Amino acid sequence: MWSRSHPKARFRAPSFSLAELLVTVAIISILAALLLPALQKGRVAALKSKGAGNLRQTGVGILAYAGDHDGYFPGPCSFGTLPFYNWNAVPMGVLAGFIGPYLGSPDLLAARNYSSYMTVSSLVSPGLVAWNISTLQTNSLVPHYIQNNTLTNAGSAFRILGSVTTPWVQQPLKVMQLSTFGDVSQVWILSDVDQQLNNPTVSASGWYGSLPPRPVYRDIRLRLYADGHVEAISINAP
Repeated sequence: MWSRSHPKARFRAPSFSLAELLVTVAIISILAALLLPALQKGRVAALKSKGAGNLRQTGVGILAYAGDHDGYFPGPCSFGTLPFYNWNAVPMGVLAGFIGPYLGSPDLLAARNYSSYMTVSSLVSPGLVAWNISTLQTNSLVPHYIQNNTLTNAGSAFRILGSVTTPWVQQPLKVMQLSTFGDVSQVWILSDVDQQLNNPTVSASGWYGSLPPRPVYRDIRLRLYADGHVEAISINAP
């Protein structure tokens, strides 16, 4: 018996009309617009958490240094704090040079290493680096933090970490001296810094124009306090 062969049926994939494609693109755009703020908020929260952890570790290094130096804080230090140092860091007032050896970094002067730079990771501001990664370069002059220059007593100004700025040179304070300024847990040592911070010394600095135009964590700044804890402070705080 002869059988008639039939050609195989051809199936065509359903096609989308231009209108359907435009609707799909519009829906994707709307979803992306809705998700983007949440993703950005999550990223800022992660950076803030990392920054707080770094500052707490910095506090450990500062207090460890004080414990080995008759209660004196590291210093005298410069107003702006950089995260890296070389063998000449201590005479130049670089905080990283004082506390680096307490946080696992080498003492370059003792090792007679006159060519290397070391970075103290706990002194790195993740928010600042996310804003401008070049602030991690050792030739950068943009501070990751500033030290507290708002303490006064009997009409005189003091800095916890001292000052290397001439003509106002000041040795660092002792831990026991902080009680003269009030509750030690409310006396801050280091703070985030940006162009919106209301601080005349910041505004007059040579690196002011290189600072972030607004707080790197949006609505707060991180601060390290003398007892070692870290707080997220309103951007309106002095």
